[in-house]
Amino acid sequence: MHPAIIDIDHVMIRCRPLSEAVKHYQTLGFTVRDARYHADMGGNGEGGSATVSFPASTDECANYLELSHATQDSPMYDYLQGEGAALIMNGCRDYPGFLADLDKIETFIQSFVLPMEAREGIPAQTIQGAMSIDAGLNLLMGAVNYEHTREYQHPELTSHANGTVALRSLTYVTPNGALEDAVKSFSAFYGAAPNTASTTNAQWQLTGTTLTAMEADEAKARYGQLPAHLPDVYVIGMEVADLATTKAFFANGGITYRESKAGIFIDAVPGQPLLEFSQQP
Repeated sequence: MHPAIIDIDHVMIRCRPLSEAVKHYQTLGFTVRDARYHADMGGNGEGGSATVSFPASTDECANYLELSHATQDSPMYDYLQGEGAALIMNGCRDYPGFLADLDKIETFIQSFVLPMEAREGIPAQTIQGAMSIDAGLNLLMGAVNYEHTREYQHPELTSHANGTVALRSLTYVTPNGALEDAVKSFSAFYGAAPNTASTTNAQWQLTGTTLTAMEADEAKARYGQLPAHLPDVYVIGMEVADLATTKAFFANGGITYRESKAGIFIDAVPGQPLLEFSQQP
């Protein structure tokens, strides 16, 4: 692992439309906050983003999901059109050093400076970051300078009725036979080979979260039939405080879940990743 990388800062999920995604996550017991429509996501009042934040699993891990929708007039549309996971943003200590190394990757796009307005519990600030894209992954990879104020410092904004306490993993499901290409792309960005690997999956262990690339047949064995509505399938792994309590919340709300090897999971609705919920041993 590149010494500058700390952990996954957040995962951006493309949504269409944003309002329906907000309702979906709220129905699943997540606190969705800071839903707002802003010019860089489109000027017609439809493009915007919302946040699902979690308490940090480490002292320096922000841990949140960003629900985003970009309209055709947005400068971000080329990167955010469609649905599903769009961006894995990583927290970075030595940002200048990492940026210099990222500049050597063929897929490097650009660095950015993003002024952020004050919002719930977070002061106005400027965030530095950089992104790269690999067309084979249909996924942006990014790094952000970890000098910004992090969401988890405000626990009143990170409590969820379904008992979720952290974002623990992201699984990227590849077509059968395509794992090697995904491993090359992720390894190039992280500057390291996977911590563990087999012929059908590979894992990179960050400080508090795990990134996995997994071939479709193995994913089907774990989750059953995969949804066909996404060009790629993503599984976001959530840690819950008590799995029995989370099951009861879903059952009482009429939300169907299925058992997995790690815990339970919610089938993806169109445009959204599968969500897996598990309790740490």
